[in-house]
Amino acid sequence: FFDPQQARQVPFIRKRAAQLFSKTRFISAQFEAYLNNDLWIRLATHANAMAVKLVEGINASEALHLAWPCQSNEVFVTMPKPLAERLQESGARFYPWPVPADYLDQMKPGDGLYRLVTSFATEASHVNDFLKHCSTFVAESSVSN
Repeated sequence: FFDPQQARQVPFIRKRAAQLFSKTRFISAQFEAYLNNDLWIRLATHANAMAVKLVEGINASEALHLAWPCQSNEVFVTMPKPLAERLQESGARFYPWPVPADYLDQMKPGDGLYRLVTSFATEASHVNDFLKHCSTFVAESSVSN
């Protein structure tokens, strides 16, 4: 801490966030289940496979573009902001992402940067539905233009 006065609040903050050593037994129980029989590997493998499926669909899209190569279950894309709004209105859940200064010159006017995340609970049908909605909305907007 640069300001020692603020350090006085650390015990309270740790307690409020349930980060007391006496509570570690609850966290440990979750880790025991997570590490047992390589559950964590199976869950991560599935999440990463869904991200690969998503990336394949994005690469086939005219409106969505990968911002960076995907290396895990997080996929960063650029897309027109109206498309992002339509997707979210239809139930898709993803996050606007701050555009790094060194990436600004790669953005098209009217596009936003978004983070898409897959998880152990993501089903192939979720990815297919997302990509289908993208195609539908892009087709509709090109017809209306």
